[in-house]
Amino acid sequence: MLSLKDSTFRKDMTNKLSEMQVKYETERKEKEIEILARDKEIHLLKIKKQSVQLYFLLAFIILAGLISILIFSRFRLKQKHYRIELEKKNLETEQRLLRSQMNPHFIFNSMNSIQSYISGNDSFTAMTYLSKFAQLMRNILENSRKPFIVLSEEIETLKLYIELERIRFKQKFDYKITVEPDLPVDSVYIPPMLIQPFVENSIKHGLRNKKEKGLLEIEFRKDDKFIRCFVKDNGVGREKAGKLNNTKNKEHRSLGIQVTKERLDTLSRLKGLKVSFVITDLKDSNGNAAGTEVVIKIPYEEE
Repeated sequence: MLSLKDSTFRKDMTNKLSEMQVKYETERKEKEIEILARDKEIHLLKIKKQSVQLYFLLAFIILAGLISILIFSRFRLKQKHYRIELEKKNLETEQRLLRSQMNPHFIFNSMNSIQSYISGNDSFTAMTYLSKFAQLMRNILENSRKPFIVLSEEIETLKLYIELERIRFKQKFDYKITVEPDLPVDSVYIPPMLIQPFVENSIKHGLRNKKEKGLLEIEFRKDDKFIRCFVKDNGVGREKAGKLNNTKNKEHRSLGIQVTKERLDTLSRLKGLKVSFVITDLKDSNGNAAGTEVVIKIPYEEE
C-alpha cells in the first residue's frame, strides 16, 4: 500500500516538474520574443530617426541651394537692371545730342526762309512771317527738351514750318495733313522733329523745282507699336532734283537726313524696335518721275 502511494507521489511530482519545465521554457521563449520585438522596434525607430535626419539634411541643403540661387539671381538681375539703366541713360544722352544737332540745322533753314522774304520790304507779310517764325521757334525750343511730345504738337509745328515755306516760295505748293480717324492725336506721344527733315526735302528739292503748283501730303497712321508717317510730294523727283541742285545744297540736304537716321538708329536701340524710314521714287503711267514718298516708322507712347 505504501509502495503504491510512493509511486503515485513520484508520478505527480514528475508531472509537476514537467509542467514547470514547460511553463519555464514557454515564459523564456516569450521573453526572448518580446526582447527581439523590442530590439526590432528600437532598430526601426533608429532607422526612422536617421531617415528623418536625412530628410531634414536634404531639405536644408535644397533650401540653402534655393536661397543661394535666389540671392545670385537677384544679384544678376540687379546688375542687369543697372546695365540696362546705364545703357538707357547713355542712349538718352546720345538722343539729346542728336536733337541738339538737329535744332541749329532746323533754325538755320528757318532763318534763311525769313531773311529771303524780309528783303522784299513787304512789312505786312514780314510781320506775319515773323509771328509764325516766333511761334515755330518757341515750339522747337520747348519740344527739344522732351524725349517725346504729343502728336498734336508735332503736327502744329509741321504746319507752322510748311506755312512759312509756302510764304517764302510764294504759294508754289499746297499741303494737306491727314490723321487716321482712330488715332488719338492728344494722347499719343512721338519723338519731336523726326518728320521735318523729310518735309524740308520734299519742299526744297521736289516742289520748289516744279513748274506747276505742287502738292505736299502728310498722313499719320497707327500700326501696332509704331506710328507710320507718310510724306508724299508730286515734285520733280530725286534724280532731277539732284541734277538741278548744286553741291552745297546736296550736302545741306544730307545733313538733316543723316542726323535723323542717327536718331532713328538710337531709338531702335532704346526701344528695342526696328525704327526706320523708306524713300520711294514715284512714277506715272509712262514711267516718268512723279514725286517722292517717304514712310517713317516712329515709336510712340500712350498716356
